Amino acid sequence: MKRIASLAVACLMLAPPASAEEASPASPEPRAFPGANGRIAFGRLSNNHWLIFSITDTGAGAILLTDRSMNSYTPAWAPDGTRFAYRRRGDGAQGIWTAKADGKGAAHVPNTKWTAGYPAWSPDGQEIAYSDEADAQVWRIKPNGDGKTQVTTGRKNYAPAWSPDGTTIAFTSDRDGDAEIFVINADGSGNATQLTNNTIDDAYPDWSPDGTKLAFQRRRSGDLEIFTMNADGSGVARITNHLGSDQTPVWSPNGNRIAYAAWDGFDYEIYTILKDGTKRQQVTSNSLNDYFPDWEPA
Repeated sequence: MKRIASLAVACLMLAPPASAEEASPASPEPRAFPGANGRIAFGRLSNNHWLIFSITDTGAGAILLTDRSMNSYTPAWAPDGTRFAYRRRGDGAQGIWTAKADGKGAAHVPNTKWTAGYPAWSPDGQEIAYSDEADAQVWRIKPNGDGKTQVTTGRKNYAPAWSPDGTTIAFTSDRDGDAEIFVINADGSGNATQLTNNTIDDAYPDWSPDGTKLAFQRRRSGDLEIFTMNADGSGVARITNHLGSDQTPVWSPNGNRIAYAAWDGFDYEIYTILKDGTKRQQVTSNSLNDYFPDWEPA
């Protein structure tokens, strides 16, 4: 179990000045809440090759979204659900890519390279935050490659999540010796605020659609489980509790459920669960490994 979880992490771990018009963009508006739940995109690992699929939250109608000749993973839906960002490796341009919701119109985000991963859209859909293995920092960039800006400094920082009001970015960092969750101003100003502080690993934060909570994974005795906490780090609550690791949680657009990848004793599958930890539901079922879900706003 640990070997497979480590394989997933190992595979995934990973500007020109703005014009006068671009220098003063309108303030981003909070994402509409509650939203409607669409399809769940996820990365599927088969024979050391990654592909991105989407599926309904009931497990029906799986659709391949990416080129079979390329490794593609960590999908992230845009706030309007019309496209998604993802990490792509293989021949040609590598790094962060975007595509329409049906997988068509795939395009490389210029100024990102093969070490870039974990994309996360700004709530206004104008920028993408991502982490880069080359310097272990979180960056933000426009889909056309303009406005590349460093957000974090210091030790290994990865897996950003943009807050629904657009003002802050949550991320994982091991700057205190183990993986913890921090939040920083989205423009990189000021000091990062540490939300979790313990001797166990906390990682992969995701904001609830109303911005009041974060879901994340926590390692307990070698096992990963899903937890939530308030936006200020208080009120930590355990959501999953079963044999086998549960990891990389994401909220449903309506804020009622959380999707995540779970070890079922044979491989990793996508599950959802109510935010109070009840009514666990399996979404994918196969002999492959499905990771890193993201829930489409419909």
